[in-house]
Amino acid sequence: MDKFIFLDLDGVLNSNLYYCEKHHNERYAEAIAQYPEELALGISAIDPVAVNNLNKILDATGAKIVVSSSWRHDPYLPDVFKAVGIKAPIFSITPLSESRIRGEEIKAWLDKQTEPYNYVILDDDSDMLESQLPYFVQTDWMKRGLSQDDAEQAIKILNEND
Repeated sequence: MDKFIFLDLDGVLNSNLYYCEKHHNERYAEAIAQYPEELALGISAIDPVAVNNLNKILDATGAKIVVSSSWRHDPYLPDVFKAVGIKAPIFSITPLSESRIRGEEIKAWLDKQTEPYNYVILDDDSDMLESQLPYFVQTDWMKRGLSQDDAEQAIKILNEND
């Protein structure tokens, strides 16, 4: 059975707390010293703690990443993921809907799947469809983004049918 993580970035792989710990300009300066400009902005916006928590989910479930974030059309995002240490490549992205309702975009992507699957949605916004709520882990933008507790909840959801 395929397993999918619908991944938002802002509020999941970063947070207000992350930006308060060190100013973004300082993080960007550190990143630009090591990476090309087109990667540095993305790299400097991603919290290593949240990446570790995402990697725990990936290790425990073997899930594939489907980016549902507004970042999904960034051509450098696969390289950013690799640079920050995310253990799985981007498998797919959700389509953009006229409504811009994330739950509808995820549903449109899932409607095209022909094989059995399980999924989890990691997002700090709550614009999911009612039918998606059992698969939704809402992260906290003000705190750490994707926390260890969130990761454990996501693992439980994804491995439920194993």
